[in-house]
Amino acid sequence: MRLRFAPEYQAILASLLEQLGVLVSGSGRTETATPDDPFLAWSNELAGLEPMDRSDPAIERLFPAAYREDWQAQAEFSRLTETDQRLQIVRNVQQVLDDLGAAKGDQVDVSELEPWIKAVNMLRLTLAVRLNVQTADDLDALDLIEEPSPMAYLVRVMHWLGMLLETLVTKA
Repeated sequence: MRLRFAPEYQAILASLLEQLGVLVSGSGRTETATPDDPFLAWSNELAGLEPMDRSDPAIERLFPAAYREDWQAQAEFSRLTETDQRLQIVRNVQQVLDDLGAAKGDQVDVSELEPWIKAVNMLRLTLAVRLNVQTADDLDALDLIEEPSPMAYLVRVMHWLGMLLETLVTKA
């Protein structure tokens, strides 16, 4: 499948994806915290992943608790699934970045739709957290933000990612 969008939009998407990759892989962190679970620390180390900043609300949104009332079950669940989830997100991001890097002008050949859909969706989730969107009303309230607020730019990016996601899903 071929997408057509201006190189400026390609650059915005690439920048956002690179930031998502850093967020999920734990790269660029200044802390040296390690998971309390030695198995998870070992698994992440083998995969080349740094510990994630669990204080970041975007991490909580991307990796929600499966067992909110049972912290032991949640710890075991995270221990067994987190590394694979993180690696899959990093692979999806890299696939989209590779496709963007091979773009010819405003033409982007999408090698596989699934990584694109997943990566763009993760970007929207992360941006929604950054914009404090929790309900449809919150999203509607963002539309009231006007220039010159820097938030207005982020709202436009959020809407553009939504249109891109809709296009990808329609093509799937």
